[in-house]
Amino acid sequence: MKYAWIQEQHTEFSATSLCRILEVSRSGYYEWLGRPPSVQPNTAQQLEAKVKQYFAQGRGLYGTRRIKHLLAQEGLRVSRRRIARVLHQAGLRCKTRQKCKAPTAAGQATTVAPNQLNREFTVPTPDTVYVGDITYLPTGEGWLYLAVVLDLCSRAVVGWSMANHMRAELVTQALAMATYQRQPAAGLIMHTDRGSQYGADSYRQFLTQHGIQPSMSRKGNCWDNAVAESFFHTLKTELIYLEDFDTHEQAQTAVFEYIEVFYNNTSDIFLAKGVNKNGHELVECELTTHSQEHGHDNCPQYPQAEACGGSTTAQVPCHVVQHNPRATGPRQLS
Repeated sequence: MKYAWIQEQHTEFSATSLCRILEVSRSGYYEWLGRPPSVQPNTAQQLEAKVKQYFAQGRGLYGTRRIKHLLAQEGLRVSRRRIARVLHQAGLRCKTRQKCKAPTAAGQATTVAPNQLNREFTVPTPDTVYVGDITYLPTGEGWLYLAVVLDLCSRAVVGWSMANHMRAELVTQALAMATYQRQPAAGLIMHTDRGSQYGADSYRQFLTQHGIQPSMSRKGNCWDNAVAESFFHTLKTELIYLEDFDTHEQAQTAVFEYIEVFYNNTSDIFLAKGVNKNGHELVECELTTHSQEHGHDNCPQYPQAEACGGSTTAQVPCHVVQHNPRATGPRQLS
C-alpha cells in the first residue's frame, strides 16, 4: 500500500522524500515498480477457474508450485499462498499416500563401466544421452518390476518394460523399445546404476550391436542417476501410492496410461517451451489399433518383444502402436 501511494504522489514530491517520510527503502520502491502486475480482485473468478482447470488437468496431483508455474506461463503473477487458499475454498487437496516397503535389491554388476555422465544432467541434443533404472510396483499377485529409459534432453520416457522378474531381458527390452522408437545415432551414452542386469552379457551385447556407450554410477551413489530416480519418485507419488492393484495386468495398464498418455504428453515445463516430450516439437500423437494379422509371438514391428501372453510384456498396451515423427514407422509398446 505504501509503494502504491508513493507512485500516486511522485509527480508532486520526489520519491526519495516520500520513501523517507513513510520509512521505506527507495531501492525497495523501485524494485516494486519493476515487478509484473499481480492479479487484481476483479479477476478472482478467472483465477479460481484457472486454478481448478490446472488442478483437474493434473488429475488432482498438481500442488501450488506447479499451478503457480502454469499460471506464470499465462502472465499471471500469483503467490502460492493465494493458490492454496483457492484450492482450500474449493475443497481440493492433492492426492498423497505413504509408500510401501521395498523388496530385496538385486546384486551389483561384475562388469562395471566408467561414469561418463558425471552428473551432467542438462543435455542440449535429444537422443545423445539416455538414463535407465528399475523399480518395483506392489500388486495383489506380487511384485511387478518396471524398467525405464529416459532421454536426458527431453526427460521423456522413450523406452520401458514390465515383468514379474528382474532378469537382464527386462532392461534389454526397455532399451530395445527406445532404440526402435527413437533411432539414435551411434555413440549414444546409456547411463545406469551398477545393477547386475546392466552388467549381464546379453545387455552388454545389445549395447555393442547398436553402438551404445555404457556408463555407470559410482558404487552406492544414487545421485549419479538422479533423473531416473526422480522419475520413479514422481510415478509413485502420482500413481502407484494412490492405487491398490489386484493383478499385474491392472498395474501394467495403469503405468502404460500414465507414461504414454499423461507423463509424456503433459508437462508444464516442456509445453511452456513449445515442445513435448515425445517428438521435441508440438505434434499430435496418433494412436491406432495394432494389426493382429501376424500374431503376437512374431511381431515384425518390434522383434525384440516377447509374446504378449508371457510375463514380460503388458497384455493391453501391446495392441497399440504410436506414430512418432522421429521413427521410420509405428512402434509397438511392450
